[in-house]
Amino acid sequence: IHIDIIANKEGKESLNYAIDLSRLGNIASQLHPNNLQIAIDYHLKAYNLFDKLKAYDHIFYLVTTGQLSNLYANIGQYDLALQYQDKHLMCIKKVEGTSSISYLNACNVAINIADAAGSNVLIDKYSKEILQNTSELTSENFANYQFAISAKHTVLWRQEKYQEAFRRFTQLQQAPSTIAGAIDKTTMADAQMRIGDCYFQARQYS
Repeated sequence: IHIDIIANKEGKESLNYAIDLSRLGNIASQLHPNNLQIAIDYHLKAYNLFDKLKAYDHIFYLVTTGQLSNLYANIGQYDLALQYQDKHLMCIKKVEGTSSISYLNACNVAINIADAAGSNVLIDKYSKEILQNTSELTSENFANYQFAISAKHTVLWRQEKYQEAFRRFTQLQQAPSTIAGAIDKTTMADAQMRIGDCYFQARQYS
């Protein structure tokens, strides 16, 4: 197979060997959905080799860290999932910058993992990262901004900080109409319902 050709021609510590390990990891995740450890093992070997080669800005380093994050999340190992998601974010930050849609989308993924792990602190951390990098709203980044506001709302609600949750969610309605127009009616109805809930609770606890 191809990886054996690469091993014989370039060695098992070459960049192309690491790339093939990552590709095999992707294939293994499709062939063995009930045994994701096989895919994890391939990607870990690839990651360790990328790390040894310091190939932190290579596209397959990005793929590998993202896949490891996803695979660990799928088997409930959220600490490891977040560890590799942070490496994934650092790679995107270096290559594309923090205002790129790829970076913001990866922050969304990190929020979902943090939520599955039950960590309000980390949800807040990644939400802030999105909000800091969407200071200038556009139709392209508004969905990420909306997701971060919703995540912060969830944390504040869990903490019974209803007045702050109310303030956060009303921010969605303050977006310029040309941008907010991208929100579908169901999403806006949900936002308005949450605002109403926050207002009621804020009045109850004020």
